[in-house]
Amino acid sequence: MKNNEIVLDAGTESGASEESHLAKIAEESIEHQSAAVSAPTAPDENSGPRNKKDAEVVVAKKAAKKGAQKATKIEKKPWVVAGPKVYGKLVQELSHLSAKLVHTKAGAVGVRLGPDALIDAPYVAVCCMPAGSVPLDYVSDSKIANQHRQMMLASEGRESERFEHIDAQDCDAAKNAWALAQSTDQVYGQNRVSMRLRQVLLPLGRKEELECEYVSLTPLHSGGLSELLRSRIRAEEAAWRAAFESAHQKIDGVALDDKKSKKAFAQSRETALIADPVFIPFGGSKPFNASAFGVAVQQGLFFAAPSSNQAVRLAVRLHHRGIESLRPAWETLKSYANLHREMRRIRAQGGTIGLKEREKEREILSEMLVEVLRKGDAARGNIRNAMDRGVVAELTSQNCDPIQRGLIDPERRNRLWAMQLGAALAKHIDDFLAKNGKGGIAINLDESDRKALAIFFSEEALR
Repeated sequence: MKNNEIVLDAGTESGASEESHLAKIAEESIEHQSAAVSAPTAPDENSGPRNKKDAEVVVAKKAAKKGAQKATKIEKKPWVVAGPKVYGKLVQELSHLSAKLVHTKAGAVGVRLGPDALIDAPYVAVCCMPAGSVPLDYVSDSKIANQHRQMMLASEGRESERFEHIDAQDCDAAKNAWALAQSTDQVYGQNRVSMRLRQVLLPLGRKEELECEYVSLTPLHSGGLSELLRSRIRAEEAAWRAAFESAHQKIDGVALDDKKSKKAFAQSRETALIADPVFIPFGGSKPFNASAFGVAVQQGLFFAAPSSNQAVRLAVRLHHRGIESLRPAWETLKSYANLHREMRRIRAQGGTIGLKEREKEREILSEMLVEVLRKGDAARGNIRNAMDRGVVAELTSQNCDPIQRGLIDPERRNRLWAMQLGAALAKHIDDFLAKNGKGGIAINLDESDRKALAIFFSEEALR
C-alpha cells in the first residue's frame, strides 16, 4: 500500500500539486474566518454606522478631523513692534463708518461714534449697539492692516491666537490705543463729499408748507457691524446645529450621515431662521484694501424674516407716541356743533338758554371725554400685553407727550395733566366748529367759551 501510494504520487504529480494547493487555500480561509469570529471588527468610517455606539465614534472622529484641519489653517505670525507713536497715529483713523465700503475709489473718510453718541433704540445699527461692541476699521488703505489686527486682538485678549513672540510692552500700548479710540468721537478725512458717494435729501419742513428745507445725508457702511453680524450668525448656527445633532442622536441613535437624518436636518434648518450667506464681490480681488472686514462685508445675509405682528407693532407705537389723536368722534362733535348753533340762535333772538340745553351740552361734552379716556384704556391694555411678552418695560416712554402718558397711565394723572387735557380738547372743538360751519359759515368760540370748556374737561377728567 505504501509503495502504491508513492507510485501514485509519482504518476500524477501535477494533479497532486493542484490538490495540495487547494487544501492549503481552504485551511487559510478557515483560519481567517475563525480569527474574524473571535476578534471584533472596528467600524469603517466610509460604511454607515451599525449602532448608536458606532455612530458616536464616527461623529467624534469627523469632529476631531475637522478641528485638526481648521487648526492647521491658522498660521501664527511674529508680532511686529510698532510703538505708542504709531498706535497713537492710527487712533485718528480708526472709524466705525467708512466711505471706502461705498466706493473703493472714494477719498478716505470715516466716522467714529463714542459712547455719548449711542442711542437706545431697537435697531441693528452702530449707534444702537453697546459701547465698544462694534470693532473699529481702518479707512485709508491696507498698509496698516497688521497693526490694526494687533490692536484689535490685544483689546480682546486674543493676541496669542494669531501672533507669536509677542512683546508685552508693545501689546499693552496697542490695547490702550484701541480703548482710547473706542471711547472718543472722531471724523476723519475730507470736508467735502466725494462725487463717487451717493447723497440722500431729507425734508425738514412740515407737509402743509409749500416750501421745504432739506438736509443732505451721505450713507456710510460699517465693516465692523458686518463682522459682528457674521460672528453672531455663525455662533447661532453652531449652537443650533449642536442641539439638533444631540437631540437627533438621542432619538434615532444615528449620525447625520444617514439619509433620513440629512433630510430632517435640512427641513429643521429651513424653519430655524438661519441666515444663508451669499457672495457679493466688490473692490477687485483684494477686499482688504477697502476694509479689514472685507470678507464679512462681501457675505450678504438672506434669511426668512418672521411675519409681522400687528398687535406688537401697535403696542410699541402706543408706548412711544401714544394714541393717534385726542380728537373725539366726528358724530359727537357734529352733535355739539348743532347744539351750539341752536344756542346761538336762541341768544340772537333775545332768548335765554334753558336747563334743557345746558343738560344736553353737558351730556355731549361728557361723552367726548369718555371717548378719549376709552382710547387711553384700550391703549393701556395693548401695551400691558406687550409688557407680558417682554417687548416693552413700562407703559409709556419718557419721550412720550405728557398728556398721552397720563391718558395711558392713570397713576400719572394730576391737576396739571387735567388742565392740559382740557385745553387740548377745547382746541379740537374750536377747530372743528371753525371748519364745519353750516352753509360755509364758521362758528368761532370766544376766549370765555374755550376757557369754560377746558375747565369742564379738567374737572371731569379727575373724577
